[in-house]
Amino acid sequence: MTKFLCNGDWLLEYADGELADSDSAQAESHLAACPACSREVAALKSSREILSAYFATADSLSPVTDLSKRTASQSGWNSAALALASTAAAALLVSMFFFLAGERGEVVRAVTPPAELSVASPVAEEPEEEDVLAMISRETQIARLRMASEILAKEPGMNERHLALEKYLAEAYGVTKQRPFEM
Repeated sequence: MTKFLCNGDWLLEYADGELADSDSAQAESHLAACPACSREVAALKSSREILSAYFATADSLSPVTDLSKRTASQSGWNSAALALASTAAAALLVSMFFFLAGERGEVVRAVTPPAELSVASPVAEEPEEEDVLAMISRETQIARLRMASEILAKEPGMNERHLALEKYLAEAYGVTKQRPFEM
């Protein structure tokens, strides 16, 4: 004679119909007295029915999947169609590259060298450390402002702020379209 505890393994065995006949009668009397175990057994039986219906449906669909596999292998891509599709994809990528390259900014133009080059004297004075730090600080500030301006230029509706920032760079720093260290 087995004593049935709530939430024991016997619940699964009872729901699956695997309990011995002598234990089955005791399990039924426990289920009549314990609503929690009764709900658990009902949920297990419901889950079992749902899974059985699912696998029955899945088994009935297997001939359809076999047919679709057979049809797909018979109507596979031939090499000419594959070559045409590859060529079209490559042409699309190349055209997108050139189209998007024009969207990034101005085209770099060649600058003619100045007519007269100044030759530095052999004994050039080295700039003071404070001067170098000041130049680096200035160029860093210009680079940050330029990046902010370029970000604003890409955002919809922010073109006026982009132009105002470019104007500020030109007035405050004397900067034109040249990048830092290109002067």
